[in-house]
Amino acid sequence: MLYALRHPLTFLALLAGFLLAVLVRGVVQASTARWLGARDADLRQRQRPDIRRHIDPFGAVTAALAGTGWGSPAPIEGILGRFAYGRARGAVAVRAATVLLSGPLACIALGAVLLAAYRAAGGPAVPAGLLPSDILHGDAVHVLDAGPEVLLCLGVATLAVGVLALIPIPPLDGGRLVLALAPATAGWQRVRHYADQNWGVLVLLVLLLIPFAGRTPLLLALVDAIGQPILGAVGR
Repeated sequence: MLYALRHPLTFLALLAGFLLAVLVRGVVQASTARWLGARDADLRQRQRPDIRRHIDPFGAVTAALAGTGWGSPAPIEGILGRFAYGRARGAVAVRAATVLLSGPLACIALGAVLLAAYRAAGGPAVPAGLLPSDILHGDAVHVLDAGPEVLLCLGVATLAVGVLALIPIPPLDGGRLVLALAPATAGWQRVRHYADQNWGVLVLLVLLLIPFAGRTPLLLALVDAIGQPILGAVGR
């Protein structure tokens, strides 16, 4: 996201898109958890559109450096109960998966709506070779009119947060789902311990910042692989 500082409007639109996605994800997950019967003390507070309750410091720093990041952990402890350390099965697993996946899917849906609004506002068709990561770095969007530029940046930033959250690495929602379903063996307990010690955050930073192949970091390449078909389908 900081790459876009040379174009202030692009930077502000990407920042707003990230914050919007984090807020939507958090509110949707909290509302879904309450709908499924969870009664954690802070769930009612998390249903409010207060970005302070949904932002994650590491995720925000990563978004500034890499273009996208993540929000605070979804409230699934009350749903998992005694399965908090693994082996969630049956109805418990379904409820936990519903909460964890509801936020990212809501972000992806909102991103698609914003991209459709970009086209409706008169924005030109997105070029076939333009990747979501290009837009997250502020490339090729500053030449647009202000309205379409903002909508395109909002849509891609929101879409990227949703796609990234599905990746199975803690503390992302996909990673937390894997830990909830995984066996409660000693090996998996060590994985959970390392995740609690923010080793997952370190892994995410490396995979989002260091280009292992070509010029794109591995996780941004994955965001491109999933996000570009959506961008192409809606933006062209």
